[in-house]
Amino acid sequence: MSDDETAKHGIYLDYFSTTPVDPRVLDYYLQLLKEVYGNPSSVDHDFGRVAARLIQKSREEIADCIACQPGEIIFTSGATESISLFLQGFTTAQSARLRRKIKVIASPVEHAAVLENLTMLQSAGVIEFLTLSVDQQGCIDLREIEAAAKLGIDLVCVMAVNNETGNIYPVEEIAAIASEYHTLYFCDATQAIGKIPFSLANLPDTVISFSAHKFYAPKGIGALIVDRAVPIMPLFYGGAQQHSLRPGTLNAPLIATMAYALQLAGLEQEADAGRIARLRDNLQLQLKSFYPQMVVNGDTVNRVAGALHISLPGVNNKQLIAHVRNTLAISTGAACSSGSERPSHVLKAMGLPADVIEGALRISLGRFTTEQDTDYALEVIKKYFSESILGHANCLP
Repeated sequence: MSDDETAKHGIYLDYFSTTPVDPRVLDYYLQLLKEVYGNPSSVDHDFGRVAARLIQKSREEIADCIACQPGEIIFTSGATESISLFLQGFTTAQSARLRRKIKVIASPVEHAAVLENLTMLQSAGVIEFLTLSVDQQGCIDLREIEAAAKLGIDLVCVMAVNNETGNIYPVEEIAAIASEYHTLYFCDATQAIGKIPFSLANLPDTVISFSAHKFYAPKGIGALIVDRAVPIMPLFYGGAQQHSLRPGTLNAPLIATMAYALQLAGLEQEADAGRIARLRDNLQLQLKSFYPQMVVNGDTVNRVAGALHISLPGVNNKQLIAHVRNTLAISTGAACSSGSERPSHVLKAMGLPADVIEGALRISLGRFTTEQDTDYALEVIKKYFSESILGHANCLP
């Protein structure tokens, strides 16, 4: 980011919330918007057929990236819709077919889109909702999943990467346990796709969801990857597109742009991750040196490269965010709960002390983060302490 852009917008370190659109991706999207504007369902003329062929090509490219079948891809507006479509559609269909409540177990640190859907379905009498436990690092115990599966569970919900701490979860082991006991596994892969290697090749009986705007593509497009044999009721009606499961005119340029961004992420993932991790580790070290009481939340061994979830005990995170918001884009937690007065459900589930939760900050780095950005972020946070009441009250360590 140039000095002029920094002065105008500040430094962006909120990549878990959303990513900037990669200029290469934007150029490709704008080109397609100009050239491919036919309705892909209008196959009576070339304009429609061109759009339909572009969508089919994109299906094949996405399938190749994550090792699924092209026909398993359902395009949606993003992960939240994908999650809602699957959780509501599958449990409703299965409950009606089996004439009983569907037993679902999920980790308590799932994204709100998962937890709120499950809570609603439990209230509606569709499911019996059980919750796994996590330790103070937000890690799960695979033995607990296996014990539940042995007793009879219809669906296991555990994300691939946590959207606050960046924890990476053992999805292959979870999928293996679920498959052994004939249980379906739903994996919210939103924060994993594009950040770490992710393949469905070793994930039997697994359904996943993701959003393109987490890997440098525009917002408004995502996918649900689900085997056609899995019964799902649609959320709404009005067209035969995508086997009537998700009706509506498909946005061919946006779908193709997501496929292109996913291919770029796969090619550059390893190099990006190494560089980003070095920036993250250095910023973490510098912050710890400045504020020795700083706590790093989550699993510091198994986390994605851009994740730096910290707590500054004794600091009110909302006051700090309000003070730096014009110069530094960081957050107190997940974007879906931004503005909420409730403390992070992730940190609460981890059983962290109140002062750690109150001082929590989610800093997330990405493809366009530079060393100058992280240096500037450190100076902004230091300046907050020097100018704030906390600083004048000699509350610094």
